[in-house]
Amino acid sequence: MPTVLKLMSQGNFSTEELTNSVADQFGLDDEQRSRLLPSGRERTITNRIRWARFSLLRAGLISRPSRGRYVINASGRELLESGKPITDQTLREISEEYRDWAERGADSDASNSHTSSSAETSSDTLTPDEQIDSSVRELELAVRTELLERIKTQSPQFFEQLVIKLMLAMGYGASYTNVIQQVGRTGDGGIDGVIDVDILGRDRLYLQAKRYTTGSVGRPELQMFIGALTGNAARDGVFVTTSKFAPTAISYLNTVPFRVALIDGERLADLMLKYGVGV
Repeated sequence: MPTVLKLMSQGNFSTEELTNSVADQFGLDDEQRSRLLPSGRERTITNRIRWARFSLLRAGLISRPSRGRYVINASGRELLESGKPITDQTLREISEEYRDWAERGADSDASNSHTSSSAETSSDTLTPDEQIDSSVRELELAVRTELLERIKTQSPQFFEQLVIKLMLAMGYGASYTNVIQQVGRTGDGGIDGVIDVDILGRDRLYLQAKRYTTGSVGRPELQMFIGALTGNAARDGVFVTTSKFAPTAISYLNTVPFRVALIDGERLADLMLKYGVGV
């Protein structure tokens, strides 16, 4: 807020000019200038400047004579000349409108006391958008953890069905009629499902689903899957597990001419959240 207000006292800036000037003031490098919010919706620096400007507007220190145009006013210049620190507390003291707005936000935070202490202690340094993104990430982490725990208590057949549902939700195959087979039994040759990717059945996706409660998928399991693809004259496959893939399995995959996507437990939960499967 102090940097934005001081720059605005020096003249009129477009949003991009103000962003670049603030970045210069803080000595930000190219990576810091281009860094996005976790949501990916906006650059972090742009978001912080927007909220700083909004806070100054709420406190009556700047004016908006027309849409997208902000100018410092007499109150803003007076505060700069006073030498007082331009902080949230200062704005609360000088502006009843800002204080009422800030306290409504504080009341909302208190009513959502389930958020973690780390989020609460950092809320003073985060913009509202960043606080929302932080809360969303915490909730998604809790959901991902619970999803995996629940999946691990189900049967292997349940997991195979789940993987097929996820593939269909992601756009592989038009419906269950496009699932050629769900083997899921002893002697299945390392294949748990086969999906017709196109309506004429010219392109097929082979699936393997390993529900592990402990350990990781190693090279032998991946070699068996590659062997099954070879036996079916196929090149495309997806190997899904509730655990992780050992480094030896990943390095082995880089040595074979097959297009196999590896989905570990963490990515599986992310995809389930993104496509609304089992959530």
